Amino acid sequence: MRLSLSWNPVGLPTMRSFLRTGWLLTTLAAFGCGREAAVPTPSAAPAAPSTSSQQMRSGDKVLILGSSVSGGLESREAQAVAAASPFTQIDVVTPEQWRAMTAHQFMDYRALIIGDGACQSGEAAFQAAIDTRDRWGIIVDGDVAILSTDPVTNGTPQLVENAISHVLNSQQYRTGMYIALGCAYENAQAPTQVKLLEPFGTFTVQGMASCPSSGHIFEMYNNLVSQNLMDGQLSGDNGCVARSVFTGYPKRNFSYAAIALSSSDGPIPGEQVMSDFLMDPGTETFLTGTPYLLVRGAMTLGAGCGLSEAPSSEECDMGDWLNGTPAQTGTLASSTCSFSCHMNWCGDGHVDTEFGEECDEGIHNGRSGDTEGRVGTCTSFCKRSQQTPPPTLPRPPVARCQDVTVVAEYTCGVTAVVDQGSSDPDGDMAGCTQSPTGPYDIGETEVYLTCTDREGLQSSCKAVVTVLDRVKPQVELNGLAVETLECTKGATYTDPGAPASDLCEGPLYGDQISRTGSVNLEVPSANYTLTYVATDSAGNTSEPATRTVAVADTLAPAITLHGLINQQLECGTAYTESGASASDRCAGNLSASITRSGTVNPQVPGAYVLRYNVSDPSHHAAPEASRVITVADTLSPTVTINGVLNAQVECGSGAYVDPGASASDACAGSLATQTLGSVNTAQLGTYTLSYKAVDPSGNTGTAAASRSVTVRDTLAPQIQVRAGATTVACNGSPYVDPGATASDQCAGNLTQTITTTSNLDQTRAGQYTVTYRVADAAGNVGTAVRPLTVGPCSTCTQIRLSDYNLFLLEDYTQGVDVQGKVAAGGNISMTNFAVGGSLAASDISNVLVAGGNLTLANGRVYGNTFYGNNYSANQGVTIARGSLAKGTPIDFAAKFAELRTLSTNLANQTANGTTTRESWGGIFLRGTSTTTNIFNVNASAFNGAALLNINVPAGSMVIINIRGASATLRNFGYQLSSGIDARNILYNFVDTTSITSSSFGIRGTVLAPYARINFSNGNWDGGIYAVSLTGNAEGHVFPLYDRDVCP
Repeated sequence: MRLSLSWNPVGLPTMRSFLRTGWLLTTLAAFGCGREAAVPTPSAAPAAPSTSSQQMRSGDKVLILGSSVSGGLESREAQAVAAASPFTQIDVVTPEQWRAMTAHQFMDYRALIIGDGACQSGEAAFQAAIDTRDRWGIIVDGDVAILSTDPVTNGTPQLVENAISHVLNSQQYRTGMYIALGCAYENAQAPTQVKLLEPFGTFTVQGMASCPSSGHIFEMYNNLVSQNLMDGQLSGDNGCVARSVFTGYPKRNFSYAAIALSSSDGPIPGEQVMSDFLMDPGTETFLTGTPYLLVRGAMTLGAGCGLSEAPSSEECDMGDWLNGTPAQTGTLASSTCSFSCHMNWCGDGHVDTEFGEECDEGIHNGRSGDTEGRVGTCTSFCKRSQQTPPPTLPRPPVARCQDVTVVAEYTCGVTAVVDQGSSDPDGDMAGCTQSPTGPYDIGETEVYLTCTDREGLQSSCKAVVTVLDRVKPQVELNGLAVETLECTKGATYTDPGAPASDLCEGPLYGDQISRTGSVNLEVPSANYTLTYVATDSAGNTSEPATRTVAVADTLAPAITLHGLINQQLECGTAYTESGASASDRCAGNLSASITRSGTVNPQVPGAYVLRYNVSDPSHHAAPEASRVITVADTLSPTVTINGVLNAQVECGSGAYVDPGASASDACAGSLATQTLGSVNTAQLGTYTLSYKAVDPSGNTGTAAASRSVTVRDTLAPQIQVRAGATTVACNGSPYVDPGATASDQCAGNLTQTITTTSNLDQTRAGQYTVTYRVADAAGNVGTAVRPLTVGPCSTCTQIRLSDYNLFLLEDYTQGVDVQGKVAAGGNISMTNFAVGGSLAASDISNVLVAGGNLTLANGRVYGNTFYGNNYSANQGVTIARGSLAKGTPIDFAAKFAELRTLSTNLANQTANGTTTRESWGGIFLRGTSTTTNIFNVNASAFNGAALLNINVPAGSMVIINIRGASATLRNFGYQLSSGIDARNILYNFVDTTSITSSSFGIRGTVLAPYARINFSNGNWDGGIYAVSLTGNAEGHVFPLYDRDVCP
């Protein structure tokens, strides 16, 4: 039977969530105050057994069985608690402490935690919990999470955090529980009942021959267990999902949250087919496995409990608003539904003995929900509230201490007793001892009192024994009690001191000994008195000790000369007094009181005596000191060259004017100088001049350096153009140059060495020059230009476009066969090609020229081949005639300048033919000139053209001037009058920059000096002169006839 009273969609708030929100706000307020951690003390007297009227509400504390975790407060379980609830107190207890706790003490905790015991086999890690299950089992009334695996050891921390967050989410003032069975039952061969879980009902587990490597976590409501947890995380670091599985459990009260999945390794004990409706929303996904994570307090939403879907295992479903809500007084059991969507559950208010219930009081099961928190007669798992008290343990004695103060009058060690009535609650005190035992020294001493009973239990306390000092110290003088010292400036009296000692403290130091009075060694006096008194740490002072010191002045001062006593002074050098100093032991520095007699004249050689005297304040005279100064002239004059040391003079510039040199002498002053050497400015070369001077004492001085004078020729020769005509008749008699003359400042007349060059062309009108050039012996070059004008001449335009089949300013790309010559100023790239195959065998000059890179594959070249930068070819390339060389034999820039001039000149010719464009695509050109027929055509006329008809006299030249930025030549035919072929036709694209042609054959030569051409699947008969060409069109040799076009 399945009962479904209500349903709530996933994500909508439920009445349970509203209740929990209220609990959370209340507990957060309680968490604001931190608490000191407290561990239950096993030696404390156990509390009396719990009764139905006992009152206890859980506090913000969590209890962890220490033997079941690794690291105590640093364990993964403790960290999970701190992460979920940072202000919660965590107590980690030993098994002995756990066994000593009462139900009353367990009830004080918000949650109880038993970890996975570091994957220990067997129940030893949680034996203490098994032994006390009748005590803690009756008070667990919150949310519960049970895992038959080792999530900490296996490395699945998210599973630990989620499960602990779930049990901490228990209703306020109630106690939840987290249990990880770890590896305790991994070797259980058959379904084995778990004694630890008996307070919750009957649970059986079974180990597995091989650890399953995959599992599945269902989406839960609430989702604390399943949030942020994916199936792939369940196997952890060791690839093991579960150590054992639950083959039996109270399905009416517990929901499965995760299952171990069956695999190719073999079936899992107790496996069954389960459904998940949320794994692939809208589709029921079937899974085969056995639960290993069970919870109380949440629905398996993914399996349909709480959804509109109804799996066959459901008996009821009231939606997430009411599932798991216990029966109120008077509510029918059939009107309720458990978290696992089962009826007959603990909380429906009806005692279902067939399912192991001993009682069922609905909402009143377990601890009451009021402020008293009483435990009733029925636990939250429908068991009678019965427990046994913990065993009574012997109690240790109680040590009591008191601080004691005593006085030391004659000795420094005093005894004292700190015991203030220590006792033993069991009446079996054996005795108490003090450590240290005494006697105690002056000051404070910490004394520990340890009491021991006959059971060997101990208790300790600490007190302070204070010993007061009442003994006076003693002072004795070092050295003489009366002494006389010499007066000394700047000296400090060194006190021999007066050591002191105390009977209890021993020697006294530093500020424990005070001295009054002082001694000034700089001031004579017959009576300086010093008094010494010692004080010990207790403030006791000694009798004073006195010392008398006399200071006297008995010594004369002394004079010390600075510098040499017998000093040599160079004539002309100012005398600098080295000075003297005087010092007196008592008066100190008397240098300012020294008197000096005698003088020194540094300009007159001779010997001079200086005398020094001084007396101190006590009228003691110092011995006289003297110094002899001898003035002598021993230095040579100093010669300094005027001007630069390296001078340059232009050849032929006249006599060299020397700046000379200057000389000075320390004794005689300024002196005349002599110059050694001369300079010939008419002769190229380098000349050296040196300088010297002699003083009256015969000392000779020379300049440290010499002057280097270079006579050089830096001026270019001068050319004078002779007078003559500047206009030359066109095609007249040969021009006769009048010539020019040349002269050089250094070399003189150079007319005979003049060279003459000229670009004069008397057959063409224009501006020309005759250039004269001459160079002197130094390589200086002089030039002069005579301008010439030729003309006027006739203005015919020469057409000479028969040399190349293809001529480009920039790149030729995708090239194939070209029968004639090819030249490109940029890069050339050709594949499966032939170049120059139709040329005469002797015509091998410049057949293939690339100004940049030349890249060839599979083809032949019939003539000389050149490349400017890099050459690349495969083994299929052959130079059939001529040779391959690096170089650029063509000036592409100059050539294209000529081509653009030619295009402009042709464009300026007057059209003498007619052009007709028919609507059906025909273009008709009609001309009557027997020499040259010129036509103007718009580039757009070729768009969609079907026919080009040219009708002119046989043998005449056809020039078609085409204007427009772009042109397209595609799929039209030709009709040429008799006597006209490709060698008579020139297409002049005047301003076109882009030409596109395909599936077409061009008959005639294309002059497009500004255009980039894309030409594929076609050919041209003639030449192409353009900026660049891209495409696989073929070029055929039909050279354009040379022709002069005249007005």
